[in-house]
Amino acid sequence: MIMGGTNFVMHYHIMKGKWRNMLKDIEVRYMFLFIVLATIIIAFNLLQHNVYNHDIITTFRHALFQVISILTSTGFQTTDINVWPALSFHVLIILMFIGGSVCSTASGIKIYNIVLMIKSVWWEIQSIYLPKNIVVRRKLFHDNKEIDITFMMVKSVLIFIITYILLFVVSTIILLVFCNDFQIAYSIVAGSIGNTGLGPSYINTSIPDIVKIVLIFDFLAGRIGLWPALLPLVYLNNNIQNRYNKNFKYDG
Repeated sequence: MIMGGTNFVMHYHIMKGKWRNMLKDIEVRYMFLFIVLATIIIAFNLLQHNVYNHDIITTFRHALFQVISILTSTGFQTTDINVWPALSFHVLIILMFIGGSVCSTASGIKIYNIVLMIKSVWWEIQSIYLPKNIVVRRKLFHDNKEIDITFMMVKSVLIFIITYILLFVVSTIILLVFCNDFQIAYSIVAGSIGNTGLGPSYINTSIPDIVKIVLIFDFLAGRIGLWPALLPLVYLNNNIQNRYNKNFKYDG
């Protein structure tokens, strides 16, 4: 699961014997950081609520497996996460949003984009305390090389994240029209866009057609990417505007 959620370019570098650079890659570092932090939080929370009779090994095993399964969009399940405490359940929801690495089989916003936003916030805070005439080089080690981070790169990633969140919000609102449970609604949408395959038992053949259409679109957006999924909508919008402009005549 970890290999599937890792950048395939990293696999190539490893086969070429450049495995040392893998330890420097910002995505690999943060992937394991997210796995460790999420596993520790969930394990302590499960032990606190005595979900597995204070069995530390069983608790840790379920926590680690579900964290990796959801972060990499694999979707395997060794236990019913719907009975987990609220903190553990929502940590998994956050992992659905994060997803795996760029150029991997995982869905989600992608670890590189999340890291870039985290770094950008930190750089912006740092700039407040620095003299205005100082130019600081912003860079990240990724894909076996150092990448200079520009304003346009940050802007592009920010727009992508905002679009991802907007899709999540709109889809959740549509589901709430037919489902009165807010947690079920946003859990299903997060699992659909994240392509994890995990969600409440609300999903069945009897759900309304509009809900099926929304979730199908979310599945596609999470799998092929937001921009390819939204391109047909842009194409339809442009056609409608062109027809309107042709039929509209201005009398000066």
